[in-house]
Amino acid sequence: MERQVKVKINGKEYHFLYSISVMFDATEKFGNIQGVFDAIGNESKKQNAESVIWLALKMAEAGELARRYAGHVDLSIPTEREFNLNLSPVDYEMMRLAVVKAMEAGYMRSVENNEEIDLTLLEIEEKKTEEKAPVPNTRTPP
Repeated sequence: MERQVKVKINGKEYHFLYSISVMFDATEKFGNIQGVFDAIGNESKKQNAESVIWLALKMAEAGELARRYAGHVDLSIPTEREFNLNLSPVDYEMMRLAVVKAMEAGYMRSVENNEEIDLTLLEIEEKKTEEKAPVPNTRTPP
């Protein structure tokens, strides 16, 4: 569940998960991935807030369903009304940041160990290995 982002809003803990299902719903609603990021923006506009809440609801539902599937104790899935009635400006900003973090986590690649992988260095190492490999004899005997 490393891709889930825990956030506490109005005293309740939620687990935001940017799953493939959420991604498809969001791109359908906002046009493309860039449209999703534009919709949640950094500005405190009503339209941005509505987009953040919409994404937060989708991610909270995906996160809770994933938790249940993994055998965790069921928690409630928030409703739009619950978020709209109880969301303070501070909670909204925490929610917006959690939505962004969940999206970032959703696009991260799972790696078995905790070491970072430098793809450029990996490519260079592969080329060195190829250069060291013996060249097969392609000449035909006379």
